[in-house]
Amino acid sequence: MSESLKDIIKKKSNQQPPEIAAVKLFVKDRFKVEPGVSVSKDSITILVPNSAVAGSLRMVLFELSEALVTDKKLI
Repeated sequence: MSESLKDIIKKKSNQQPPEIAAVKLFVKDRFKVEPGVSVSKDSITILVPNSAVAGSLRMVLFELSEALVTDKKLI
């Protein structure tokens, strides 16, 4: 018997990849803003609310990538 879409969605795990939680925590602690983070197979994209935060974040991306211990490109 086929499952309804509602049943499938209930079973789906709603956990974030560990990279997302780590990036959000890093940005929130450093810059006091809530970032948007998405992960693809070869990159992690970080969205922040303004260019001032984005510019400051660019200066610490190397530190963040070392803290994450990942080969994915930070964008």
